[in-house]
Amino acid sequence: MSAGPGAARPRRSARAGALLPPRPRRALTVVHVVSSVGLAGHAAAVLVIALTGHTSAEYRLMPQLVSTLGIPLLFTALLSGLLLGWLTPWGVFRHGWVAVKLGLLLAVLGCGIGVLRPAMAGLVADPGARGAWAAVVAGEVFQIVALTASAALSVFKPRGILPGTR
Repeated sequence: MSAGPGAARPRRSARAGALLPPRPRRALTVVHVVSSVGLAGHAAAVLVIALTGHTSAEYRLMPQLVSTLGIPLLFTALLSGLLLGWLTPWGVFRHGWVAVKLGLLLAVLGCGIGVLRPAMAGLVADPGARGAWAAVVAGEVFQIVALTASAALSVFKPRGILPGTR
């Protein structure tokens, strides 16, 4: 049995094999983009506080921003990115640019835990601690650069499939 010339044909998705239909995929992508860009904005705000603060009261804002904005945004970006990787043909470790984005986000997390958290605590305890101040500034600059690189990878999507993932 064949359909006539005016019969509607089923649409084939450009991304055959995607586990998420287009609308939920777009919604998850919006969550991922907003949380990732918000995280970069958060890092910039903490950097501004580090550059302009002079008292422990001002420096106390940094850990508060981290706990109320930074950590939720980071884990939202991480979870939404992993879900997009698992539920779309892009995969998490199929395309190099996706794997690099994951690595950059994990590096941002590691910097926050290993460098920024202790440095911020040092600044709150002693606002004149130059080493702690330098660590916060360097850590926030690193995070902004890493998150900007991650956003650029999302836009340009360099070609290439990782070996063994076809």
